[in-house]
Amino acid sequence: MASSESETPSPEGASTGQAASAWPDPMPPGELREQAELQARDLLVPPAPLPKSLAWQQLFDADSTRELLARLATGDPLSLRPRVLLRIRTSALLVHADRLLLRALALCAYRGQLYAGRPTLDEWCDTIVRQSVRELLREDLEREYAAEPLSADDEVLFRLFAELFGIETPLTRLASVRYHLVPRENRRVLWTVALEGTSLAALAERTSTPAHQLEQQLRGAFEALSDPRRPTLGELAIREEDFL
Repeated sequence: MASSESETPSPEGASTGQAASAWPDPMPPGELREQAELQARDLLVPPAPLPKSLAWQQLFDADSTRELLARLATGDPLSLRPRVLLRIRTSALLVHADRLLLRALALCAYRGQLYAGRPTLDEWCDTIVRQSVRELLREDLEREYAAEPLSADDEVLFRLFAELFGIETPLTRLASVRYHLVPRENRRVLWTVALEGTSLAALAERTSTPAHQLEQQLRGAFEALSDPRRPTLGELAIREEDFL
């Protein structure tokens, strides 16, 4: 776990229009952000522009998966971190950004030596990120279905739910599972209110959505967070696309 967390000071009320220096510094490759407040800030970092071209043949020409993983983790040549942050925003996810990035890096390293130029590199990377989301959420759902206790090492992965919503630590993984089983439209309302600090009135004006509809969606998402039931067989069989 990481102990070298740092954050560049930012003015009060930081917005997505600010310079990158106003946001937490990315964690070194292979490390996980521990502090919940900075985990939340990570999810709000505006994704950086993606590269227009990349010499992928030379990048993927490695003797082993381990060598390629080290290469991909150094300097993030595939811009996986911006892709991860964009997917988090698009799907209103409450996941540990470093955890998702590590999974995406591992999948890219595993499959990179087989990549032959089709589909486009952007499409290939985005598919990797989407699969990484599905894998992580599926693993969490299966562990909750099996009633596996949350290990001390895994507490950091779900600390955001304790910080934002006051969920007791042993129940944070279950809260995450319940949250991500909620329809994306409902998740987006809670994500925007809880993370961005946007009021329902402002959100209603911004999205031209009736306030009473947003209130219902927000209530549904909050109720899911406190649902103490383990996942059912039906929920275990949910289509993985529904997570996104």
